[in-house]
Order: sequence, then C-alpha cells, then structure tokens
Amino acid sequence: MFSNFGSILVVGGGIAGIQACLDLADSGYFVYLIEKSAFIGGKIAQLDKTYPVNDCPFCIRYNEHMECASHTNIEVLTLSEVKDIKGGSGNFKATIARHPGDVDSFTEKEKTITLNIGSIILATGFDSVIPSYYDYDKFPNVITSMEFERIVNLHGPCGGHLIRPSDRKKPKNIAWLQCIGSRDIQHNYCSTVCCMYAVKQASLAKQSNKMLNTTIFFMDMRVCGKDYERYYNRAKDEDNVRFVRAGVNSVIPLDGTDHLLIRYADEQGKIFEEIFDMVVLSLGLEPSQDAVRLAGNLGITLDKNNFVETSSFAPVNTSVPGIYACGAFNAPKDIPESITEASAAACASSLNLAASKAALHEPLEETGQKPVSTGLIVGGGVTGMVSCLCLAGQGYKAYLIEKTDKLGGHALKLRKTFKGEDITSYVKELIDKVDNHPLIDVCLNSEVKDTDGYAGNFKTTISILSLDKTKEIRHGVTIMSTGADFLRTSEYLYGENPNVLSWFQSDKMLSEEPDTIKKANVWVFILCVGSREPERPYCSKICCSSALRNALELKKVNPDMEIYVLYRDMRTYGLIEDLYTDARDKGIVFIRYKLDGKPEVEEDRDGRLKVRILDNFLGEHIIIQPDFITLQTAIVPGNNENLAKLFKLPVNRDGFFKEAHKKFKPVEFSAKGIYLAGLVHCPKPIDEAISQAQAAAAKAVTVLSKEYITTSNEVASIDLKLCVACLTCARICPFGAVIINGIGEPYVEPAKCRGCGICVVECPTRAIALEHFKNDPILTECKAFLEPFTGYVQ
Repeated sequence: MFSNFGSILVVGGGIAGIQACLDLADSGYFVYLIEKSAFIGGKIAQLDKTYPVNDCPFCIRYNEHMECASHTNIEVLTLSEVKDIKGGSGNFKATIARHPGDVDSFTEKEKTITLNIGSIILATGFDSVIPSYYDYDKFPNVITSMEFERIVNLHGPCGGHLIRPSDRKKPKNIAWLQCIGSRDIQHNYCSTVCCMYAVKQASLAKQSNKMLNTTIFFMDMRVCGKDYERYYNRAKDEDNVRFVRAGVNSVIPLDGTDHLLIRYADEQGKIFEEIFDMVVLSLGLEPSQDAVRLAGNLGITLDKNNFVETSSFAPVNTSVPGIYACGAFNAPKDIPESITEASAAACASSLNLAASKAALHEPLEETGQKPVSTGLIVGGGVTGMVSCLCLAGQGYKAYLIEKTDKLGGHALKLRKTFKGEDITSYVKELIDKVDNHPLIDVCLNSEVKDTDGYAGNFKTTISILSLDKTKEIRHGVTIMSTGADFLRTSEYLYGENPNVLSWFQSDKMLSEEPDTIKKANVWVFILCVGSREPERPYCSKICCSSALRNALELKKVNPDMEIYVLYRDMRTYGLIEDLYTDARDKGIVFIRYKLDGKPEVEEDRDGRLKVRILDNFLGEHIIIQPDFITLQTAIVPGNNENLAKLFKLPVNRDGFFKEAHKKFKPVEFSAKGIYLAGLVHCPKPIDEAISQAQAAAAKAVTVLSKEYITTSNEVASIDLKLCVACLTCARICPFGAVIINGIGEPYVEPAKCRGCGICVVECPTRAIALEHFKNDPILTECKAFLEPFTGYVQ
C-alpha cells in the first residue's frame, strides 16, 4: 500500500469527511479516508429531504460520493478504525485496523496496516442523544426524528408512506417535542439543527396530507441559517403547522388505544392536555464515543461537553499541531457549516503541508489552458485577509482589493467574540501579516471596474481612486468577501436620544467609559431591531450572542445594575447557550415580545427614557426606566449590485449573494472559479466567517493547482447559418458563456459553459445544440425504441 509523508488522513466518511477528501485530492494531495461502517455518506444518506430547498440529499451529493470512491488521489478504507497514532505534525504514523467484510471471503480476518501521513482531519460526525424521556422505549408511537426520516423516505421501510408503527395506519395528529437531549442539565447546549428539521418534517408531512394536524412544542424557535426564517414563516402561514411555546410535562398512553396524551404548560403556567396519534422526539446531537476516545489518545483538548475546543480565529485547529477537526465534532452544526468547515480543514492541512505537497496528479491528456496562478480577493475585511493568507501560504500570488483606505472592515469596531477572545488584537495581527507578506498585493481605495474571462483565466480592471488610475490584473480565481453593513434604524428614538445606543456604541462604552457604566442603574437591550420583519425576513444570527456578552460584561463592571433583555426568540445556538445560562444565573431579566407587540420607547421632558412592554408571563404591561438602551440592529447586505452585474453573479431576495446551492455548495457560485465568504453570503459570527474564508481558499486552490484547466465536452455550440442574432442566448445564460464577437455574432466560450441546455431550449430558430445531446441522434434512439422487435442479433 502506498504511503507518503505528504498524505493526509481523514477520519470519518460522512459529508464533512467526503468534502475534505475531495478538496484535498483536487488540490494534488493523496488522502486516506477511514470509515468504520461499510459505506460512506454518513447520516445524510438516511435523510428524506433537506431544508430549506427540500432537495433529496443523496441525489444532490451522489456525484461527490462516487467521485470520492473513484478518485485516483483518494483511498477509501471502509470497515476500518484508527487504533493508534504516533509522531507529530508532518510525520504521523497511523495504525489502522481493517475489519473483515464477510462478503467475498468468509474466512477473511482483521488486518492491521500502517500509514505514514503528514496531517489528520477528524470528521467523525455525531451521535443522536439516546432518548430517556417520555418512555420512548415503551410506546411504539413515540419515535425519534431519524426514525421519522426513515418512515417518510421513499427508499425507507415504509416506502415513503407516513404511517404510525403500532398499526401501520395513517396518523391524523402528530406532535414534535423539541430539545430532547439539548438545553438540559446533561447537555447544556443547543443542538442547532433540531428546530429546522422539525419544521421541515412537519411542513412536508402537512403538504403530503392536508388533513393532517401537525404541532411543534418548543421553547425558542432557533432558525438562524440563510433563508431559514422564510422556511419557518411558510410552514406557519401556508402549511398551517401549529407552533406552541410550552414545556411538555409528560406523554401518557390512553388505555385501550394507540393514542398518546400530551400534558404541557404554556407561558403563563396554565396546564393543557391534547391527544395525538404519534409523537416525534427531536433529538439533540453529541460527539460519538469513538471520537472522544480517539481525541483522548491523541491528547486533543475537549470542552466540558466533549466537543473539540477551538479558537474563533482558528476554528478547525485542535490543540495538537497538524490535527484538525471539522463538522459536528467541533460543535453541533448544520450541513452548510459542516461542509464549510471541511473545506476549511482541507485548507489548514494544505497550509501545514505546503512545503511537502504530494503532487501525485499525472498531467491530464485532455486539451486545456494552464491557469493563471493568482487569486483576486474583493473586500479587505477579516474574511478577505484570511483568504489572502491561505492562498499566499500555499505559494499563490494574491491581490486584495479594498474600497476604503484601510483593511479590517467592521471588525475594527468589534472587541470580543462570544468566547471572550480579543478581536482587536487579532485584526491588528492579521493586518500586519497581510501587509508584510511578499505574495500579497494590497490595493486600498480601489474598486473593480470591469472583468472578463473564466476559471483559470480572468482579466479584471480595478480603479485606484486615490491615484486616479486603473490597473489590469490577470488571475485564475476570484473570492467575493465584501462583507455587509448594519442597519441605521430610526426606531426607539435612536438618533434622537443620546442614551439610545447601537451595539458598536455599547462596545465602545464598555472599553472606554467604565465610570459611566458604574453610575448606571438600569440597562435595556432590545433584540431583533430590523430583523425577522416583513422587510427583512431573516435572522441576523449574532445579535443574541452579542447582547448577552455585553450584558454579562456590564454585570462585571457594575454588579448591582438591573439589566433587561427584550427578545422574540433567544437564538443562542450551539455552544453559545452557555451565555444564556450564565446571564440567567447572574440575574439578567429576559422578557419576550411579539412582532405585533414591540416595546415602546418614550422620553420625558428631562430626556429620561421609558420602555413599555407586555410581559407575557404576567399578562400585563410593565414600565422600565433605563439609563441606556442598546439596539441590536439587523445586518444588511452591502451594495452588491455593481459587482453582481460585472461578474454576472446572482443575489437573493434579501440582497446577499446567492451561492450555487444553499445546503451543499455554501462557498461556490454556479460560475466556476468564483467563490464567496463571510457576511456577503449571509449574517454570521466571526468564527464562521473565518471558516468560510478558508473554505473559499481551499476551493480556489483546486483550480490554481491544476496543470491545465480542462473543459467538458458537453457544451453548447451555435450554428451561425441558422442564427438570427436575436441574442436570447446571451441574455438568459446564467454563466455568461455566450459571447458576442466584434461583428455581432454569438459564440459559446467552452470554459464558461456548464452544459445546462437553457440556451438550447430558448433558441427560437434551433440554432443551438448541446454536444452529445443533438436532436438527430436522440430522435433516432427514440424511433429505435418504437420499432417492432425482430429477433436477436446473431
């Protein structure tokens, strides 16, 4: 078996492990993929649909699974486990136990192999918390969320028919119970995905049977991802899924029936009882015990919940150099974040082994063009700088375009992460590294004016505003990291009363005006200012954690201060739940409000503030007289229209750039060679933005590292004899592959064409054909099917 010190070991064959393998293999590294089960794919292969697009996950990822299994730079070792790892970064020695498959040979015995590897990626995924609640093991109609997925899956045991286990009859009422194995004493964290998968399951069940009643019992509805809020609203408003904010006390079987009685308490403490045919337990996530043991053997530091302890500024780095972790082993997270972290881990591993890269690819025989080994990064915030350093660290030239006169972006105004890490010093260190790196060319006061080309061969003109001149840059890839902005609101007397602050102003006061804070008696935080409203139907994701971190710091400076947090849902997802727990322990008061019952802020003649809000627990309005109010305002997209037009990139309804696939391609555009990272994609905290920056760089290297950029043979071609130059093809091509030459004739640039066939369908004169899918051969095949059978060919 081939072993190489430049090789990389990926442990775990789920979606994160597969993605890390493909990114590394496409960049020229040899990868060993270790999977303890008999197949790769992980939990995602068992899902019926994925939110928010309701795609079949296995269908969407099938090509990636097959590519991983057949890639010349990947050796897949199923039925295998890591027994021991010795050595250090760049020179690990892994002992692998390969268990017998008992298929071809019943006498096969376990084998032990040794691999020499340079770095390790742990993508071990998660286990569902084993439910000990509501007598799950006694009542057949109390099922887990994954069991529900298998029931409704077309390829599952019930053939896609929603039936209850006890009698295989169609249920009329189904209840979902949230936070089973999350946000409790044993698991003091949020599992991040449970709310959304319950919404998905209830919504799809309702769509399949309009007469079905679906109810979700929850504490806080934490739907924080891109387009998740819209999905949630659609489930409520269009699919009529019922949401009940309550604590479920018990699930009791009704004597003589298969029905279940649920007893629950609402926000006012009133007790209710309802009868359901089925109950679905939305199970939380926890690290697998095998992964915990392996981490212990490797000396990797874990947190109190047995997740890998990482820094916000190095989100995939473990405490052991040369070993990286991604996906749900770092913290509970959704598929897009797991895929992003997998690519980020691939990037970190590449940087670790850049000097000893195992370039095992033989030169491709297909014809193509050598890519320009340079990257263009648009946006000089934290995300853009991290992407630059990742490319430059692997030997590629990087141009960083920033429209202002300094690097850093909005991070210059931030102080600390939710973990308490110092953002200010990190950004300063990052700027120093970028300014002093010989392979990074920083262009301040600059904007993109024009661009053309395709993956591996772009030509972009930038305007340097301070020098009143232009500069042409040839580059192989582009990364969009232009960031976002913060809403300038006029609500709650902001801009009228100086004591109504933005969160940036609160941050600044904490660092510069401790004496003012010590004199304050009451402080109010108002969350969801401008977010989760009809104009901006999305969650800004970082508002809750920022408010709680600042509230806890205020308590440190002034322990006697009364602090009130006015919120709609407390979305402290993942490990951020610790902040929520600490805040309640410190006596911070939380008051929930509804969209149609926002807080009212007034000031008296002396300018003193007064907040009026309905307390749902008391059932009456209360008055708070704060010294200061902090508004957690929405993150809004920057002005992306010009860049979107120049690079022919899509934006979504909210104004953020639209990735190739919400779930499975979170840092890629449909146009090859162009990637996105950070707040330009959607609101996210700094650790997720850094992961995306690394992931985008990893994707970029898969292009830059190629000997040649090859093109698919399945591209469109135009017959100019039939073409009437209506330019319909040029207008509708989503990839900008149709080019108009100097005499007004269209032609298809093969490197840009993705073979989608839209232009073929839209052409009014049938002048366009897709190679290998032309009309004559296909029609001939169809006619052959209709011809009578004349016997076997001798």
